[in-house]
Amino acid sequence: MFSSTVSHPLVWISQRQAVNPAAILWIFRGTHGELEITFSAGKQVFLNERELSSEGRALLLPAEGQVRAI
Repeated sequence: MFSSTVSHPLVWISQRQAVNPAAILWIFRGTHGELEITFSAGKQVFLNERELSSEGRALLLPAEGQVRAI
């Protein structure tokens, strides 16, 4: 019997990095544009806001005056 799995699409957050948004556990945003993204499996990715694609910016950065919970 086949097992069914839910496949989440990858989002290109930078030119070289694609992520599964469902696997993001925590995002730390530093004062100088640094981003530290922690995934549910414990892997971490370090980026700067300047490196983000438009999709990455929409996913990872909150709009003005908002706190975003993923």
